[in-house]
Amino acid sequence: MFTMVAAAGATAALAGCGGDGSKASPTATVTVTVTAKAAGGAPEDPLTRPTGRSLNAAQVLTGLRRVGMPIKVAVVYTARTDPNGHLGRPRRYTSKAACTDRRVPKAKLANTEHGSVERGCGVEVYPTEAGARARSEYIQQTLGALDGVAGSEYHYVKGGILLRVSGFLTPAQAKQYETALARVTG
Repeated sequence: MFTMVAAAGATAALAGCGGDGSKASPTATVTVTVTAKAAGGAPEDPLTRPTGRSLNAAQVLTGLRRVGMPIKVAVVYTARTDPNGHLGRPRRYTSKAACTDRRVPKAKLANTEHGSVERGCGVEVYPTEAGARARSEYIQQTLGALDGVAGSEYHYVKGGILLRVSGFLTPAQAKQYETALARVTG
């Protein structure tokens, strides 16, 4: 799924997007299962194909890098370092990480914080797809209410994974994330 969000307001207000009022379901697990084998019958690379275990945000970013995205993992959040205080809480994300993308023009960045989505992308993993979609809608509404001041983001939801991509990338560059996410999750 692809959505481009025209954004606004204070970038800092969106760096984490605090309380979202989402109606996401409580605990479940995003699980992907291996169904294919590589040549010779060996399982395919676990970071480019589903593995039968839940993917966390760091694994998604590692997988994106493995399939050719020009990114570097910038931060993997813990419950203690999560700027929103959502990590692990009921109906919130179960993991969160951010990356930098070398194609984002640094001179245009309003938010230069280490984990800013503006610098590349952010991944939030929810127990359900409904939770990921609710978060995406909340962010879209927040950015829209700020009337373009905070920038823009592209959003891709796959299962419980919300992939937020910097609006400083072109639509074609952002589309590469959608394709890569499909490869990583199977």
